[in-house]
This record gives sequence, C-alpha cells and structure tokens, in this order.
Amino acid sequence: KNTIMKNETGKYLKYAIGEITLVVIGILIALQINNWNENIKKDTLKASYITSLIDDYTKDTIQLNNSIKGNNIMFKNLDSISQLFYSEKSNLEDFRILFKNFNRLIRVTNTYNTNSFKVLISSGNIDLFDKELVEALMELNRVQNAEIEVSGRNSDIYLGLMTSMANEFPIFSSNTGSKSTKLLKWKSANLNKLPVNMTNIIRFKQYVISRYLELTGNVLIKTEYALELLNTRLKDD
Repeated sequence: KNTIMKNETGKYLKYAIGEITLVVIGILIALQINNWNENIKKDTLKASYITSLIDDYTKDTIQLNNSIKGNNIMFKNLDSISQLFYSEKSNLEDFRILFKNFNRLIRVTNTYNTNSFKVLISSGNIDLFDKELVEALMELNRVQNAEIEVSGRNSDIYLGLMTSMANEFPIFSSNTGSKSTKLLKWKSANLNKLPVNMTNIIRFKQYVISRYLELTGNVLIKTEYALELLNTRLKDD
C-alpha cells in the first residue's frame, strides 16, 4: 500500500510477482510430493499383487506337475490293459476279472489358486501392470477356464458311462448291496456284452485322460510363462 501511495508501482509489481512465484513453487512442490507418495503406494500395492500371484502360480505348478505325472502313469496302465482286447487267449472270464479289479476312478479336475487374480481384476488394479504381463495373465485365466470346462464335461460323461455299466455288471468294491446279491447279479448278467462295454469304457477313459493331459500341459506352460514375467517385474521394481 505504501509503495502504491508513493507511486512506486513497478516495485510493487516485482514484489507481487515474487509472492505469486513463491506460491506457485510451493504448490508445485506439494504436488510433486503428493505424486511421489502416490507412486510409492502404487509400487507397494503392485509388489504385493506380484508376490501373491507368484505364490498362487507356484502352488499351481506343483499341483499340475503332480497331476500330469499321475495321469501319465494311469494312461500307460490303461494302454497295457487294452492289450487284453487283442489277445487270442482272452475269454469272458478274463473280462469279468478285469472289470472286477478295474480302477474306475478318474482324476482330471484341477483346482487353481485364483484368489489374487480375481481381486486384481475386481479392484481394477490390473492397470498397475504393463501390457505384456496383463496379456499373459488374461491368457492364463482363459486356458484355465477352458481346461476346467472340457475336463469337467468329459469326466461327467465318463462317470455316467461307468454308472450305467455298474448297473448292469455289479461292482464288488461298491458299498451298496451285499456280496451275495452281487454274485447273483453276475450270474444273471449277459457276459457277452462285457468285452464291448469294457473296451468302450477303457478307450473313453484314455481319451479323457489324454485330453486332460493336453489341456493341462498348455496351462502349465502358460503358468510358467506368467511366473517368469512376474519374477522379472519383482526384480526390476
């Protein structure tokens, strides 16, 4: 005020510009600090997601490798059993014994650790990751769902066929019905149908397992690739 009254406007303008400059600099510094803090929060959150995903996918690789190993063994066993179909010495009693001792169980269902991925998607924080990693995670989720759908459908069909066959040819290891009742049912069963039914069951079981191995092998490849990217990002950050 005194400066203006003394008609020293130029001096006043310099003072005003200086004040404004200081305020602007202060605001810019505050914004920079705020951005810095936000980036730290994002980096911390990103690292947390990466660590959780690595943990989930590492568990998946262990499960998948064990399941693939077990199903490969089962497939080879079925291949050995199927040789009976082509033996000239095989008879109806051989097929009856085969069915009695046949391992009806089938394990072609994977349970994936998807909690971290689901949280990542539902929260919208997938944007924290770069394009390459996002595409790898989305592709992995796609092949997981495809495997679950196909293997589940094939398993249901197999179990349906096995149930129908068990109604016609009693299973001794079943908990339903006494052993004497099952022996009577075996006497009245049409054993001539057993070779064809057994052949169909074993061949379809082989198909279900081979399809499972194909799909699960693909999931394993995608999982290992996602793990490779995640571990790289964790080191870089």
